[in-house]
Amino acid sequence: DGDGRDEVMLGSIMLDDNGIPLWTTGMGHPDYAYVGDHDPARPGLEIFYGIETRARKNGLCMVDPATGDFLWGLDEPTVHIHGKGLCADIDPAVPGRECFGLDCTSKVPDVRRGPWLWSAKGDLLWYEGNDLPKTYSLESVHWDADLQREIVRGGRVSDYRGANLATGVSGRIALVADVLGDWREELIASVPGELRIYSTTI
Repeated sequence: DGDGRDEVMLGSIMLDDNGIPLWTTGMGHPDYAYVGDHDPARPGLEIFYGIETRARKNGLCMVDPATGDFLWGLDEPTVHIHGKGLCADIDPAVPGRECFGLDCTSKVPDVRRGPWLWSAKGDLLWYEGNDLPKTYSLESVHWDADLQREIVRGGRVSDYRGANLATGVSGRIALVADVLGDWREELIASVPGELRIYSTTI
């Protein structure tokens, strides 16, 4: 709210620094919420939500964190938005960060509906029949020499709609972070008895 103090985002509710509610979307529990300046053409921040609770619409949506107003959303029912989705700048042709999500049934991706990929402004970029993985969670990483993030999936790192940049990443990705201090990030993976740090060679 611009007063120099942090607010607390408690799911679909925003609390002021004194605990008084500022707003609620009324949508219930989100499985993920990405807060940041996703749309560089719009002043202020945005929140990209993946709402787990069954919804008639806006189960995947972008919200103004100052007011709780919906900026855009999926205009159809959802059953269970699950996982981590994705909110990252993966497409150099589209300004801002792209927003990805998928509905699921009993925690199994429902490939009959979605997944969806939107621009930060809410333009649908990609939907059924697309070529991204049918999954409800994607990791992204700064891996090469450009400012876009790359997709981490199935032991490989690749550009969005592009070539593989790295293969052979073993284990479960536990963290994506710049632990070596060169601004690009490393992949920290767990395998039985080990933590492994994978670093780019680009």
